[in-house]
Amino acid sequence: MATVDMRFLAAAALAVLVALAAYAGGRAAGVWDPPPEGLAAPGLDGRRPKEDLNERDTASAKAAVMLAPTLQAPWREVDPTPDRGSRCETFRPDLSQFTITGKARSAMKTETGSRIEFSVKIYADAEQASEVFRLTTGPRELRCIRDGVAEGLRSVGLTPRVVATDVLREPAVASETAIYVLHYELEHPETEVRQPYPVEVFVFRTGRAVGAAFFTFVADKADELRQARLVAARLRGV
Repeated sequence: MATVDMRFLAAAALAVLVALAAYAGGRAAGVWDPPPEGLAAPGLDGRRPKEDLNERDTASAKAAVMLAPTLQAPWREVDPTPDRGSRCETFRPDLSQFTITGKARSAMKTETGSRIEFSVKIYADAEQASEVFRLTTGPRELRCIRDGVAEGLRSVGLTPRVVATDVLREPAVASETAIYVLHYELEHPETEVRQPYPVEVFVFRTGRAVGAAFFTFVADKADELRQARLVAARLRGV
């Protein structure tokens, strides 16, 4: 059976992760970074968490997102996608009262178009982390992710059709969990062949940490859960 060209799938994976960072996923995990000058959405900077990074929490975040020892070939480590700030116009929670004390990101991909990214931010206390999780997860976030992913796919010449979307609270990854499940069909721009394209975003809170795991075009769903739980387990006691 004909499939979408691997070149398009690889481009799609990167475009989707850029879109997730720009539209929703980055915010859901509290993983905003200040965008390059001139690219911030109007009025958004005042809604971002404050940062007061310290060495201990930054080291804990970096250790949590280290994937290379657990994912072997054909996975290889790459730079995380750039974060240019949220562009979701319909959902902009105010996180300015919270303080981030540590953060880290990582990414891996295969040559066949699969990509994984992890992001963690550690807050001043567990109450802050829990409130960030509460404010940034749920149906409105799902809509931002859905629209952002579709735009990312269209940006590389693919025609996506949304098949199904949902936000789940189980299976649990950590103390608090939100799993965004999105199923698309992609149409090849030249052959009009359609192929399923799954995207999953695991957002979780454990202690003072809020993390996110982004999976694009990854077939092994059990391994997605295992990887998300591994990152969460490394943050216990933080």
